[in-house]
Amino acid sequence: MIRARLLAPLAISALALLAACQQPAEQAETPNAASAASAQAGAAAAPSEAAAFQAAWGSAPPVLYRTPDAGADEAITYSRATLVPLGGERFALVSEGQGGDGHVSAGALAIHYLTRTPAGFTRTGAWPNIVDGGSFGSPPQWLIRTDLTPAPALVTEVGGTWQGYSCSWSDVVELTPERPILRTDGIPVAYDDSGAKEDGAADMEGALMPDIKGQSFSVRYSGDRTALVRYALRGQRYEATTSPDLLTC
Repeated sequence: MIRARLLAPLAISALALLAACQQPAEQAETPNAASAASAQAGAAAAPSEAAAFQAAWGSAPPVLYRTPDAGADEAITYSRATLVPLGGERFALVSEGQGGDGHVSAGALAIHYLTRTPAGFTRTGAWPNIVDGGSFGSPPQWLIRTDLTPAPALVTEVGGTWQGYSCSWSDVVELTPERPILRTDGIPVAYDDSGAKEDGAADMEGALMPDIKGQSFSVRYSGDRTALVRYALRGQRYEATTSPDLLTC
């Protein structure tokens, strides 16, 4: 449900790109998989993704990663990854990391840059735990958008429910040729307080909309609060040019 809120109609092509990169295990576990042919296509991609994970992490999954200042219960386990083409023989490997099972525990995403050679994949950059996840150790939900920024953009969504108030937020990470760059974070994209109120409940959803690549994009809000917020590039980051009164936790 959370991921569905990220998808504006103009993002359908990006969703198709992500679906094409999904691991075969995910397809096999989906009860309504489209066809045996699509499952076979996914199986054919498995060796490349497995080789990419090995090149990125130096080991087959699962991989336990802990930052130098993290406690024993703050380790992230990376066991799933998806290859994202960046052009030519260059790829980004997006790995999903599971954290602890506590409400305050967070998962994460890691990004590795790889180059495919005749001998396999070579790692050219590594950014573990580049994006934090939601509660109960879950990694962010994510998709690839090609209509927001000059290079492909990794759009994430994390959220949770606190005393009946449910909210989620999005980050945008541009996968530039040199490195992934966090272009903006904490964009409110969903709000629902029906779990806390018997009467007068309100909800709001935000959809990221393309504008001028390399200069701006917008977020359109609908529901009990409507607004259009434009984000313009200022230095390395996109910043909101207006501050409407949005519903948020």
